[in-house]
Amino acid sequence: MPRGGDYEHIRLPTPPVSSGYAYAGRVGGPDREPPPRPNRAAHGAAVGRQLEAATDAALAAAGRDRRDAVRDGHGVVLTLEAPEQFELPVAAFDRPASGVDLIDAEPHGRPTARRVVVYLALAEVDRFADRFRAYAESDLGTDPPGAAAITAFVESIRAATFEELWRDDEPIFPDDDTAHFWEVWLRSGSDPAAVAEEFRAKAAGSNLAVPVGRFLVFPERVVLKVRGRRADLAGVPGLFDTLVQLRRARRLVVETLDYPPDRQRQLVEALARRVGFPPPTAPAACLIDTGTSPAHPLLGPAYAEGGVLTTIRRGGVVDSHGHGTGLAGVALYADALHEKLEGTIPVPLDHGLESVRFTTGSPSEEPDLDGLRTLNAVSAVEISHPDRPRVFCLASTQDGNTDGGPSSWSAAIDRSAAGVRFAPDATAGAPDDPKRLFVVAAGNVRGRENVAGYPDRNHVSAAESPAQAWNALTVGAYTEREGVPSDLADSVIPLAPRGGLSPASRTTLAWPGNRWPVKPDVVLEGGNCGQTGGGGLLGTAVTVHEVPDLQLLTTAQTSTGGLFGLTGDTSEAAAQATSYAAIVAARNPDFWPETVRGLFTRCAEWTDQMLREFPDARRSRRLKVYGHGRANLDAMLRQSNDSATMIRQETIRPFRRSEGDAVVSHEYHLHRLPWPGEELRRLGDAPVRMRVALSYFVEPSPGGAGWSRPSRYRSHGLKFRVPRPDETAADFARRCSWEGVEEDDRTRAGEDRRSWSVRRGLRERGSLHSDTWHGTAEELADAGRVAVVPAGGWWKERPHHARYDSDARYALLVTIETAEPTRSVVLRTPIVNALPAGPATVTVES
Repeated sequence: MPRGGDYEHIRLPTPPVSSGYAYAGRVGGPDREPPPRPNRAAHGAAVGRQLEAATDAALAAAGRDRRDAVRDGHGVVLTLEAPEQFELPVAAFDRPASGVDLIDAEPHGRPTARRVVVYLALAEVDRFADRFRAYAESDLGTDPPGAAAITAFVESIRAATFEELWRDDEPIFPDDDTAHFWEVWLRSGSDPAAVAEEFRAKAAGSNLAVPVGRFLVFPERVVLKVRGRRADLAGVPGLFDTLVQLRRARRLVVETLDYPPDRQRQLVEALARRVGFPPPTAPAACLIDTGTSPAHPLLGPAYAEGGVLTTIRRGGVVDSHGHGTGLAGVALYADALHEKLEGTIPVPLDHGLESVRFTTGSPSEEPDLDGLRTLNAVSAVEISHPDRPRVFCLASTQDGNTDGGPSSWSAAIDRSAAGVRFAPDATAGAPDDPKRLFVVAAGNVRGRENVAGYPDRNHVSAAESPAQAWNALTVGAYTEREGVPSDLADSVIPLAPRGGLSPASRTTLAWPGNRWPVKPDVVLEGGNCGQTGGGGLLGTAVTVHEVPDLQLLTTAQTSTGGLFGLTGDTSEAAAQATSYAAIVAARNPDFWPETVRGLFTRCAEWTDQMLREFPDARRSRRLKVYGHGRANLDAMLRQSNDSATMIRQETIRPFRRSEGDAVVSHEYHLHRLPWPGEELRRLGDAPVRMRVALSYFVEPSPGGAGWSRPSRYRSHGLKFRVPRPDETAADFARRCSWEGVEEDDRTRAGEDRRSWSVRRGLRERGSLHSDTWHGTAEELADAGRVAVVPAGGWWKERPHHARYDSDARYALLVTIETAEPTRSVVLRTPIVNALPAGPATVTVES
């Protein structure tokens, strides 16, 4: 049952206890026996010859003499493969600071691989040759010396091919003679701008169009968007000097629906007189889309001066497509515009609007990377109003399925959300921009013939980029709409059941493996369709109908003077979520973006339909379709006395450099919460639940191996730990960290898996962790502690970037509540009474 109430959330004024941290668990995997090599001398000599031949072939393909290549600091890209039934140790080929840069490993996401593609500086080629010789000269029956041990795992070495750098979700490498847009990923070195310019200069003679000065920078990688034929790209001199990856540059997709006008002007003017538009300093829902219609009476007053902008050279700021204007109506009025039109009472607004036109919405391909155009839009609006709080909305997606791994667009959003500048020299600098909240759509199944395959088609249609962004709030769509007009009721029925998946919403069931964040994070209303014919399964004769009563009324500016339109799908859902986030920010100016995002999942609920469709035994599938459920604005804003939400915004330093110069984990936080233990004990075996959300932003590193290992993509990780019902404080501390704990006293026991809705294996993916514990009040009475512990990331694994001593923010949200709303139980009051005297505030940091 949805919750809301009359009380604000509780800010916790007491900081946590910081203690030294050592990982409490097993480190590494089982030892792997190397392949049998009865003749070490022969095998060492054979792989040595292959290394020499592969290096010569790679240099010849680049037109280089080896002596000149050594002098100029060049290297080669090689492919190494293991024998059947064995795999190579990936870590041996992942040392970019030493000139060994892992480009790809197959299969992905594991510490070992059947095949690796690696860039080797020529000095490292010589070192590998020395290791092969050392292996060949070691005696059989003894351990080969140090790094030479990997020699046994190497079966073959050859120069890498152009096709092996193809890393797109579409497995077929373009081999036609047609010009395509490509994403070109390069090793950035210490000067990304120089690397990009050098590539552009080399490409000048190959008919490859490379924009000047327009690229994205990530740690160890720089990304450009170029246009040309496969042969043009392959003909760039010295291509393999810096090339590490190729992808198809995808097109942007937007959708819209029209609604015919009927007395629209009169209705709009009547409502406009009742709307209390906010001041220009109020938090804004900033729409990065096809523009807006600033002359619309229900929208115009919500824009501050300078709040309607464009970053494209043609067409100005006005929305000629319609998508952005429809989003604006939902982002300002949520899903209640129809109710407000029929009402008579004043309509006060907490937040305003901003619009940045970054696309025309036409199918023509844009010359710049979508990530770069998004960053330009963010920069434009922040320059115009630098001190205004805002929530960014991206309801457009790139066409085509994703596999959950980051794209240049999703990584750009992650980097911007984390507050890291995109200056060419910013790869090793400390974050110095404000943190930002982005709301992105999961993407839509397009075409009536595909929607007719509901829900099977949705389950195999993967969310589209940038929905996989770790730091963004990704929104899918569900529906409560089932009302079909009486004149259609005899022949048309709703396609989707009430409380189920909206007919066009994509899911992440098709994402392979368990490496990437669970998306979407939440769902909101996306409308429904009518159907006639079969039962909605793939291959049956179903006809889909657009029924206005099943869609959402919003703003429009049509050529015939209409001021209303219809909208739906995940665009509508993302715009609603942006509205919710802006309202929360307006009423809680001390909340960080991380905190606002955490409230969405902390306050979300699965509908009865979602639980029937995916019971607990299929919880993983439920999360990949519906996320944490339907977002609830009322619960995000207020709470009742039988429910208490405690919030702490904190900063932790996950890593440090030890005396031995290694980078190690630094600290963990123990939060001792004001806890209504006596009240819970009084309730005895009454059912209660505790909901915990941990929200933080990571700094992304999307190059090469980072696509296949989350710890290489994220700067750091955080996890929360909660004591079991029967666990003492000392045992809980030992389970959180082994720092200073004798080996005989170490504890590995985990939480009670039966009591959590999501469980650790699912909830600890990404950078937004949320779960709900179910049990009795008596079991919860002594559980007033939550620990936040660090996990690995590239800040630790890449010490040459000197980011290991960086601080990381997080928001911890803990709710205890009765299983069902009731007025007879008071949980909030004893918590408030236990707080230290004085005002409870949260320090806001930029």
